[in-house]
Amino acid sequence: STLGTNIASAGVSGLMMGVSIEATKKAATALVTEMGSLGSVTTQMIQDSAYISDNFGVSAENAAKLTRMFKGAEAATGKTTAETTQMVKDMAETSNIPVGTLMSEMAENMEHFAKYSDGSVDNMAKMAKSALKLGLSMSSVAKISDNLLDIEGSMAAEMEASVLLGRQLDFSRARELAWQGKSAEAAKEVLGQMGGIAAFNKMNVYQREAAAAAAGLEVSDLQKALQAQESQNEHMEKYGSYWGDVISKATKYGSIAMDGATYAAENAHNIAAMGGAMSNVLGWIGKTNIAEKGKKYNIE
Repeated sequence: STLGTNIASAGVSGLMMGVSIEATKKAATALVTEMGSLGSVTTQMIQDSAYISDNFGVSAENAAKLTRMFKGAEAATGKTTAETTQMVKDMAETSNIPVGTLMSEMAENMEHFAKYSDGSVDNMAKMAKSALKLGLSMSSVAKISDNLLDIEGSMAAEMEASVLLGRQLDFSRARELAWQGKSAEAAKEVLGQMGGIAAFNKMNVYQREAAAAAAGLEVSDLQKALQAQESQNEHMEKYGSYWGDVISKATKYGSIAMDGATYAAENAHNIAAMGGAMSNVLGWIGKTNIAEKGKKYNIE
């Protein structure tokens, strides 16, 4: 069959890239389910999906979703699935996020992306990255946004939490961000009003439940996010000044190098003339030394 031929071809190509035959078979099966027909699954798609699954620890089902997404974006971006995969990989690594975790978050939250993103793979990856850096899954970020956009219910939960906590919560800015489709920013705004993990740990059970309900999360998810936020703050306090100093020095020496380059460009004629003069002097010294040696050894 055509699918069998495609699997065989993808399997051979995959082996050359270090992809197992088993991963290729699973990729083909998942792609048929994802695409809905045998004829829609090409050799290249099987190869791409197997590579994503085998190299980044993504399930065959999620790899199939990503392959379909990346393939669909080719016309708009001009990038192949392999190039888009590399872009997502680079984004994850520069943010110290496991590549497979970022890719899985993207694959498992298509509905949320359809509601809140501009549809581009780059935007989806950035949204998933922002959620993970907050210590939340994309599904939790979606819950926060959905909760905020239920205006009446959200405001009621906000007021109840304010009464129980003994301080005023104000999610108006968060609602505005959610309305604009900036779900990760909205989630960050909500978390910022919770007072941090220290304040959360001092809450009684009713206060924790009220705070989580106001945020649109389960208590455990809110706790996890606040713990991640605290870890980030500690990291910045510990290393922020060091990196600030590195950046400052890099900027300083970069400026010096730029000034030197500018001077060289503006005085290229004079520098060339000086170089020519120096060359003449060195040539004269060389000839003089040879002449002196000639006299010493009676050489004409």
